[in-house]
Amino acid sequence: MKKRTTEEWDFIMTDSEYNIARTLLETYRAGDSEQLGLALERFFESSKRNAELELLNTLQALMEAILLWKAEIQFRTQERREYIYQQQQEIEMLMEFNACLTNDSINNEWQEAFDWAKELAEVESNNIQDIEELTWEEVFSDKY
Repeated sequence: MKKRTTEEWDFIMTDSEYNIARTLLETYRAGDSEQLGLALERFFESSKRNAELELLNTLQALMEAILLWKAEIQFRTQERREYIYQQQQEIEMLMEFNACLTNDSINNEWQEAFDWAKELAEVESNNIQDIEELTWEEVFSDKY
């Protein structure tokens, strides 16, 4: 079996789960433990990056909804309340099913998610610029 580089394994990890699993199985069957070890390392790193990206996207969406809620009364609807709750639950599920995601993961993504959320929320409301931050409590504990 052909020896693959880290870059080649990283490219393979962008394929479908089925094709990744098939390639890993082929490597296992070929008995190349060095290649299998490298492939599994790249698989774990790829899975972690994907989980972190999903966390960032969900955290951004949650923060954007909260920013709009706080900015103007017209954004305080039952639909937005349900959306905020749904995004909070989504983050909880992401953390439950992805052992690589922790509160530290959220803290690491916090500022980027906030900046992105604020930028997007400013498209809908001029009152966002007055909000300089969101706290953990506002994002995960406060009821809307």
